[in-house]
Parts: sequence; structure tokens; C-alpha cells
Amino acid sequence: MGKAASELEAEDYLALGRARQQEAARASAKLGLPPNDLIFLSYPDNGLASLWLQNAGERYESEYTGEDRSVYALTYSRAIKGYTRANLIRDIKDIIKELKPRDVYAPSPLDRHKDHVACADFLNKALDELRSDQKNKFIPPQVFYYSIHLPGRQAGPALNPDLSLTQGSHSVKTAKSQAIQEYHSQLSSPTVKRIAARSLENKEYFYRVPDSPGAYLGSVYRQWADAAGEMKRRGYNLNMGVIADVAGDINDQRIDLVRKQKIFSDDSTEVSRLVNRIAQALDDFGVIPVVKHFPGLGSVYRDTHKWLPKVNSSRRDIYNKDLLPYKDLIRSGRHFMVMTSHAVYPCLDDKPASLSYKIQSVILRKELGFQGLIISDELGMQALGEYAIQRGIPAPHIGELAVLSFAAGTDMAIIYPEPERADEIILSVILAVKQAVKEGRLSRKALDESVSRILKEKEGVFDKDLEGLLNVMTIDEKICQKLIIDIYADPAIALKYAIGGIHARDHKIIPEIQSKAQIPVFIFGQYEGGGIIEAGLIPYVETGYLIGREFARAVKSRVSRNRDNYKQEEAVDQLQEPVFDFSRLGEEERAKIINILAASVDGHIRFYEHLRDKKGFPLPNPEHLSPVSMDNENHLLGVKFRDFSGVPVKWLRNFPDRNTAVCAYWVFKKTFEEWAKEEKARGNDGGGSWDEKMLSRLNRFKVMLLEIK
Repeated sequence: MGKAASELEAEDYLALGRARQQEAARASAKLGLPPNDLIFLSYPDNGLASLWLQNAGERYESEYTGEDRSVYALTYSRAIKGYTRANLIRDIKDIIKELKPRDVYAPSPLDRHKDHVACADFLNKALDELRSDQKNKFIPPQVFYYSIHLPGRQAGPALNPDLSLTQGSHSVKTAKSQAIQEYHSQLSSPTVKRIAARSLENKEYFYRVPDSPGAYLGSVYRQWADAAGEMKRRGYNLNMGVIADVAGDINDQRIDLVRKQKIFSDDSTEVSRLVNRIAQALDDFGVIPVVKHFPGLGSVYRDTHKWLPKVNSSRRDIYNKDLLPYKDLIRSGRHFMVMTSHAVYPCLDDKPASLSYKIQSVILRKELGFQGLIISDELGMQALGEYAIQRGIPAPHIGELAVLSFAAGTDMAIIYPEPERADEIILSVILAVKQAVKEGRLSRKALDESVSRILKEKEGVFDKDLEGLLNVMTIDEKICQKLIIDIYADPAIALKYAIGGIHARDHKIIPEIQSKAQIPVFIFGQYEGGGIIEAGLIPYVETGYLIGREFARAVKSRVSRNRDNYKQEEAVDQLQEPVFDFSRLGEEERAKIINILAASVDGHIRFYEHLRDKKGFPLPNPEHLSPVSMDNENHLLGVKFRDFSGVPVKWLRNFPDRNTAVCAYWVFKKTFEEWAKEEKARGNDGGGSWDEKMLSRLNRFKVMLLEIK
């Protein structure tokens, strides 16, 4: 177009879109496709991924065109009426119902391009709804995935050994070459030219999504075996990523783990079969599966990183639905560990599961007969912080929370200390546990039995005689064997205290730890499928949501059959207008709020300073500290502002009451919107690295907050 990106206006984007649609029509003609075979499904400039994340009733408005609908004449019907997730799903359903295709081809969700993953999500959602609408009489088309952006190596063989490979005959290559040349608007980019040339040279992989339960479970096994093999080669021996939660309703986007696409299904039998096969694949290839979040987070709206959720399900529903995957795994004799959740289950106990003797030692150990290791979720999450405040546990809470967790039956507790406070936090846990043993609140016998289980498990992993060490270990050493800490770059802290396990954020530190440790160390990774990766660790596995939808189609089960089986937890807090105006507060009150808002940006600033200064892998994401959140989809701002329902409880506790918190939130939100508008007008900031640009933007935001009157 001859313009810089910052100079482009709405009409330029519309003209480009029309040109590309015409290019696609000409390219299709070169491939021999008649016009009647072409259906254009126009979607917004930010892509399908943004649209997929919307709630059904929300409209998307393009930030470039200012439109909430398609302007292209060839676009299918509902996209013209307005960009919504629901409209696009209805369009796809109409096309399939009207044309009754035998085969549907979609980009591979394993290539990690966000729009290609969303494309598979939309397709599977439409097929789900068609099956539900037609009471299981719907005969779905055969689905094929083709690879486009698979990095490094092709993932097709891991999915399906019976690949159909297009070898690329001379006539096919000629037609493809002619078709590619029609994309004049894109071939001006050297990068696109290289991709186009590579697409002509390489084979195209098309692989069929299995349409029978046995074949599909075989495909899942191969995917996770491939992931386990890569983890094992990198030095990991445990994976904290097997999610056995059963959704209250797989279509309810308010549920935290459904929204994050981590849950397979709302059918407990389907979840159980998938979890069993995944656990088998990991264990067969030398990686112990850690299955979570016992007894279940499938109906929880709130993220335990930020809130203390309450699950108001009946005892019967929990036993018959949520516990089924664990019951089946235990009966199967699989080798696995269990991670407990931080939610409260009033029908079982008034304590979070991670601190509950009834849930861990009675239900999991005695009733279900589980004999493996029990691991708590991270003790520093705000769910437990909130519980500690409610119960009057003095700060810092971490030591006492560790005591309560160990007394409940936890074998190993996860703590994620900031590197500069690691010594302080580990020592506080050691001192608190020793004091609890001295006071008789924690049995020394129970402590020894737990450490004995850990050493016995390590004997199997490392093929060493370790259980005899129990008799010569100090109590400090026993306590440290029960800890799992986060390690980003410097392994010294783990070696200093002989920590029992580490969550290695970068595999490069693993050899040093294992070579210097007196007792071998459990090396945990966390791979849950989809886009969850550790540094340098990139297995190829679909998201839990997508696996669940594909498997449900293979077994031809009805979608959301358990829709009414769950009593959902209390409604998520919704934002209301503040009861008083910020400007009417006293000068001292306003200053306090302004300082809190400015400090809310500091975590993000420290994060990007760490990246800029190349201090190894960055500090933990400040995602759970304030209304400001990372936004990897928006490469202009890099951050977004949360809805009030998603604001962390830790941030809200900065204020004396809810009304003040609401008032502060409105001021924060308004300032964020003004800052975002200015940053978009400012454009790309010229040169400099992404980290430097983000630091400049965030510091400007902080200055704007401090200048609030």
C-alpha cells in the first residue's frame, strides 16, 4: 500500500481485505476449484482466536475498521450481521447442514498458531451442537487436519500412523505455484515469500481424526507418549499436568478450567478413559503422571491463584462424578501421584482440600485406597492466603500452611518463593514444622512415614537404595525432602537445602542439580497440553477441550448430558457503579488509593526489567497481583485490564471495604483506557527490544496514575 503501519486507516484495511478475498478466489481457480465450492467466512483483524474467547452474546469490533461486521459481499450470512462467537458457530453449522460434506479439512491445532487452534475449536463446537440439536442422529463428516506451522518436526505421525501424505506431483506443484502467485498483496513480504517457497518444497501432511473410541485413545496415547519422551530426554521425571477434573458443563465458559480449555468433558466416564490412557503413556515412557485437582475443580468459576472458591456440590455428586477418574486409576494399578486443590467442599469439610485430613487421609487414602504420593498445589496461591486471613493465621502464612497441609496427609508441598526471599521462606517452613512436631500438632511418626514414601518412590525412579537414609537424616533434611520449589535459573537454593523436588522452568539447570544432589531430586515439569510449555520443552499435544470434543464425537455421546447434575458455586462478583465519587474523598484517602494503583503496575515493570537485563528465565508472571494482566494476543499494548469478577482477592484486600475497592477499580480502569488510547496513537515507539518498549509503556502508565488528581 506504500504506507507505514502507523499511517494505515480503516479504509486501507477494508481495501486490503477485499483484495485478499479476490486473490483467494483467483488462487482457487488455479487449483481447479469451481466458484460454487468456495465459502468465505470472514473474521476480524485480530483473528479467530480473539473471537473464540468471547462470550456468546458479545460483539467484536475491529480496532482497525471500527466495524462489528463484515464488509465483504462474499462473506457468509451471519458474519455480515455482526462478529460474535455464536454467529460464526451458526454459520459453520448451516454450511454443514446444507452441503452435507463427507470430509472437512482444517489447520492442525498442533501447529500452535492461535488462529489455527481456534479454527479447530470452532469446527468441533459446531459439530458438537449439531449432534446435540439432532439428538445423536447427526452423522458427522470425517475431519482431517493438515500441518502448516509445525516447528522443527512434523507432528502428524504422533497423531496417526496411517497418514495420507500428498507427495507433491509435478502437476500439483505447478497448480500450487500458480495459485500462490495470485497473492500479490502478501508476496511483497520476504518472509511470506520464503514460507511460500517452503510450502512448495515440503510434503503436505493430512491426518485423519480417528472416529472410533479405540482408535482415538490410541492417538491420545501416541501424543502423550511423544510428549513424555521429550520430557524424559530433557531430564524431567514427573509431569504435573494430567487434569482429571470433570466439568459441570463443558459449554459453560464461566468455569475457570473450561474457559482455559483444560478440561476434557462433563462426562466422568469419558474423562476417566482419557486420563487413564494419558497416565499410561506418561508412565510407560518414564515420566510419573501427577493427576489433579483432587477432588475436583470442574464446577469452579474462580481461579485459585486469585480466589478461595467454594464447591457447593452434593457429597453424592462428588463421589459419583468427580472421584470416578481417581477410582478407575487406582483400580487399574497405574503408577501416579495426586495433587489436591485449594477449593473448599462444604459437604466434605470446612477446610480447603489441600489442608483437609478428611479429604486426603480419609477419602483418598482410606476409602479409595490410594497408596502413592499426595502433593499439594502451590501453598502461596491467594486461595490459601485468603483462608489464612479468614482463620486469623498471622502473616507470613506459608510456614503454618505447610504444617496444616502435612498434618492433613500431604507428602510434598509446592512453594514458589521469589528468588530473593527463597532462604527466608524455606527457613520459615522448617521452623514452623519443627515447632509443630515439638508441640505435638504434627506427629513425628507421620512425618517419617511420609518421608519414607518419598524415598521409596525415588528408589524406583533412580534405581538407588535410599530408604535406609531415613534413619540418619536430621529433621531439617526430612522437612526439605517434603518440599517442591520453583527454580528458574540458579539451582543453588535447591542444593543448599537438599530440597526433595523442583519445578524446573528451564531444563538446562537439571544436570547440575542431579550431579550435585546428595539425594536424587524429583524434577517436575508442567505440561497440560495446548500452549502450556516449559522453556525449551515443546511437546505436541492438543488442548484438553479439543481432545474431549473429538473423543465425544468418536463415542457419539450427547454433549453436556450432565448439565443439571451440578449445583454451581455462588455467582461471580459483578461490578456495580461506585457508591461515592473519587473526587469527593479526602486528599489523604485519594493519595493512598493512587499509591496502591501505581504499585499495581510495579510487578509488570519488574518482570520486564528482568527480561531486559537477561537474568535467566524471568520472575513469575505478575498475572495474579492486580487488575492488569498480560495480553499476548495484543502486541501493541502487551497488557489488558480484567473484568471486576477476575480481579485477584489480594488486590481487593488493599482497600478497607468493598465500596472503596470498587471506586479504586473504576479510577484504575478509566486511567488504563486513557493510557491505552494514547499508546495506540503513539504507535510502535521506533527501535528497541520488545522488553524495552514494554518498560517504557508501563512506566508511562505508572506516571499517569501518579498524576491523578
